Amino acid sequence: LSMPEGMEVLDDPALSCNQILVADWDTLEFSTAWNEIGYDWKAYDFESAEYSIDQERCFAIRTANGREFVLRFLDFYDQMGNVGSITLESVER
Repeated sequence: LSMPEGMEVLDDPALSCNQILVADWDTLEFSTAWNEIGYDWKAYDFESAEYSIDQERCFAIRTANGREFVLRFLDFYDQMGNVGSITLESVER
């Protein structure tokens, strides 16, 4: 939940991964808050006692040296079903 100095993150659930990939990032509102990528990319269902991931939600990340990435969480379980093992996808644009 922490970011290196100079890193910026965009968390806009209204934008799809494809929209983020092709957007003009200079027109988007990025944040430098340490917790911009928080915990709300997953949800807990009390009936099933399981976490679910919004796999359509993506984050735009710009590093201090100008590299740009799109990040998406894919899973919160490992192959054995243990909770807390994050699988993610990142694409540099």
